[in-house]
Amino acid sequence: MTFKIGDRVKLVCMAYIDSGNNPLWGGKHGNVIGTITSIDYRIKVVWDNGSANNYANDELKLVSKVREF
Repeated sequence: MTFKIGDRVKLVCMAYIDSGNNPLWGGKHGNVIGTITSIDYRIKVVWDNGSANNYANDELKLVSKVREF
């Protein structure tokens, strides 16, 4: 999957401990959606709970695409 800045995503990688900085979807801290803010070597996501972290492409799942005008 190719993500774009502004896409809304959820964290689905079980390699992370579920926490506020890594809100694993369906976990204790999960059901938090984030917005992709930059894409370099890793993908930076700012979570709706105010935290942020960086991830690999296969650790995230698309919730909704950024709207292009």
